[in-house]
Amino acid sequence: MDYLAGKGLLKANTANARKSAASALFDVLEQDERLDVREIDLDSLALRFANKQGDKFTPQSLKTYKSRTKSALADFISYRENPLGFSPKSQTRKSSKNKSKTSTNITQGTDQTPDRKTSSSVEVDESASSNVVIFPIPLRANLTVKIANLPNDLTTAEARKISAVINALAMN
Repeated sequence: MDYLAGKGLLKANTANARKSAASALFDVLEQDERLDVREIDLDSLALRFANKQGDKFTPQSLKTYKSRTKSALADFISYRENPLGFSPKSQTRKSSKNKSKTSTNITQGTDQTPDRKTSSSVEVDESASSNVVIFPIPLRANLTVKIANLPNDLTTAEARKISAVINALAMN
């Protein structure tokens, strides 16, 4: 990212934001996972980061960190494969007029190869002060939504409240 900013291939602010996000997410990696960035499962990494550091970030910030890290990885890999033909991928922002500003504990990820067994397995973060359930829900091909921070003792009333919020977000 420093190289891209220094050569004027990417705006300095964009490069710094990507570098910061990637550094934060990479802090979760074990030493052996750092050997080949092409092997990083970004969905899994983002989920691990959210489980460890998520209480310090809003869901939208976590999503932004994942997106910036994805861009940083794509640019790095593209550069390493073809330095002379390299051109950084720049992203255009979507209009914010259709976005709702809500604070939810829902994270979204995509699965390249949907697998019903993997997609529907429930994860429990036992390192948190109280056990928290992360529940992936496959919505459609290549799209799994993960609902996080559900308490183990979720009541029916709380489930209805969450359901009502999700229903309000639907764009039908």
